[in-house]
Amino acid sequence: EIDFYKDNGSYLLRVSNDGVRLPEDIDINNSTTLGLELVSSLSKQLRCNIEVNRVDKTEFTLEFNLP
Repeated sequence: EIDFYKDNGSYLLRVSNDGVRLPEDIDINNSTTLGLELVSSLSKQLRCNIEVNRVDKTEFTLEFNLP
């Protein structure tokens, strides 16, 4: 699932998957998997905050502002 919307002046991009959850011991900023490298790279390019939810599903939320 992919959501993209504006909230209180910031943009939020939320990507989630209800399949196998991401293990708690994986550091998304130091992973060698292609998917997590892409998430980390995108967050650096957008200069954004990234939040990971691993409760019911794996969900990444990137919050950023556009110039």
